[in-house]
Amino acid sequence: MCSSASQIWESDFNGTSRASLFIWKICYDFGMKSKNTLHIVQTILVVLLIVFAILFYRLVKEYDHLRRVEVANSYRELIANIKKNRSLTSGDVSVIQQWMTFDYVNRVFNLPPEYLKNSLTIIDPKYPKVVISKYAKNQKFDVGIFMTTLQNAVGDYIKSHQ
Repeated sequence: MCSSASQIWESDFNGTSRASLFIWKICYDFGMKSKNTLHIVQTILVVLLIVFAILFYRLVKEYDHLRRVEVANSYRELIANIKKNRSLTSGDVSVIQQWMTFDYVNRVFNLPPEYLKNSLTIIDPKYPKVVISKYAKNQKFDVGIFMTTLQNAVGDYIKSHQ
């Protein structure tokens, strides 16, 4: 660091953050010696930081979406393989997942459309097109307990209709 930069640094930038001083030092080393240059560089860096933060957020959201799609596809394949090789039994209710809708469960297990609505006393007007976890949360049910109750209801139907 040159001595003139040190003198300017100490006299003009008392109370300035270390990050600002670091940026100013870089600007000074490249021959940009005005305070306006420091503000321009800081503004550009802040804008770049915001852009990177937005891009990172979008990347995380896209990754989460792709992960959910992959999980859904793997469960569809599992259910298709089970149905192809044999009919679903009461032991297969563990394939029911929180992201599924009641309609999807009805179709996979060949349940009458109103069976789950009646057996679980579901009052949601969106039934059967509502996601299981959203329904449980909206009704203030524990999702895990509701999933077990749902799986038991499906298992009971299968056992009674085999």
